[in-house]
Parts: sequence; structure tokens; C-alpha cells
Amino acid sequence: MADAPSFAQQLERLEEIVRRLEAQELDLDESLKLFEEGVERLRAMRERLSATESTVKRMLRREDLGRE
Repeated sequence: MADAPSFAQQLERLEEIVRRLEAQELDLDESLKLFEEGVERLRAMRERLSATESTVKRMLRREDLGRE
């Protein structure tokens, strides 16, 4: 099984999708397909950011408890 794309790779692909959609050279079906991919990637990126934020908060709480 291949590794999941990194956050940077996801962001790069999302930017590429936006550029292609803005170029207005696509037919409706291609546009919809790219839009759907973009939404999926954005959702995955938000979930990853949320998980990372939770990890950082948990680590900071542990650090704060260690100082008391």
C-alpha cells in the first residue's frame, strides 16, 4: 500500500486544481471532477490539521503538568 501524500503534496495538488479551474478551459464534466477532487483533498487536509492541532495541545498540556 502506498503512503498517503504529505500535507505539502496535498496542498500542491489543490493549488493545481484551483489553477486549472480558474483557467476556464475545461468542459463541465472535467470541472466537476476536479472540483470533487479538490473538496475531498481539502476535507482530508482539514482533518489532518485538526489531528495535528489536538496532538500539539495534548503535548503542551503534558508539558504544563510537568512544570507544576
